[in-house]
Amino acid sequence: MAAQLSNSENRGRSIGIVMSGLLIGILGSRIISGFVGEIYGWRTMYFVATGLMLLLFVVLMFKLPKLTPEYKGSYGSLMRSLWYYFKKEPSLRLATVKSALAFAGLCAFWTTLVFLMEENFNYGSSVTGAFGLFGIIGALGATVVGKLNNKMNKNKIIIFSALLLLFSWFVFLISANSLVGIAIGVILVDLGLQALHITNQNIIFSKNEDARNRVNTIYMVGFFIGGALGTSLGAILWEHFKWTGVASLGILFSILIIGIQLIFNRKNFS
Repeated sequence: MAAQLSNSENRGRSIGIVMSGLLIGILGSRIISGFVGEIYGWRTMYFVATGLMLLLFVVLMFKLPKLTPEYKGSYGSLMRSLWYYFKKEPSLRLATVKSALAFAGLCAFWTTLVFLMEENFNYGSSVTGAFGLFGIIGALGATVVGKLNNKMNKNKIIIFSALLLLFSWFVFLISANSLVGIAIGVILVDLGLQALHITNQNIIFSKNEDARNRVNTIYMVGFFIGGALGTSLGAILWEHFKWTGVASLGILFSILIIGIQLIFNRKNFS
């Protein structure tokens, strides 16, 4: 909706603001739920979340602008058209794969961080969740990245973002016993993911303006499939190889992003 309401000059900035809010919410929830879960039990957090969603429902009912859908066909034909756009747009497929790999790495990290905190530092969920504060610092960079998307070559931003992700995972690799190192890694990995995510969304929204919601559906489904994959692989690698295995997975995902970008976009770095 933000992309649809924005003109082409401000679209990157608008997406950056929305994505900053999204990631800050995700990271903030880790902080709050860590403390609430440890003090009052995990079920309490679900009751709190229910209340927040009801409040949000009321706010959105009154505050969201009214938009008339342009698509006139049936819901079935609307869903079938997703496959058409997936086949038609190579930039959409590439953006989806790259962001899915980045999000897979992030989910692997957050899934296993609580294991690392318990085993190496003897800390519980409240301290683990507090690392979300450092992630928020990285997330705040999203608005800056959004502005840069309107001025810089997007393929170069993606390469920089992937290199930042790669560096953050090397920081994690050598920081299994360092809280400071993990905090620095959290800032870098969140900033790298945000920069990549916002830039990819700018790329896919710049095309097919009459089907932005469908394009976004394809992209976000792939994005969260990556997250589910990262969560599963992270837990498996922790069981067999501990933190070294998790960090190596993040390094592999980052290298794959760089490889995909260089191979399929090598002519687009002007």
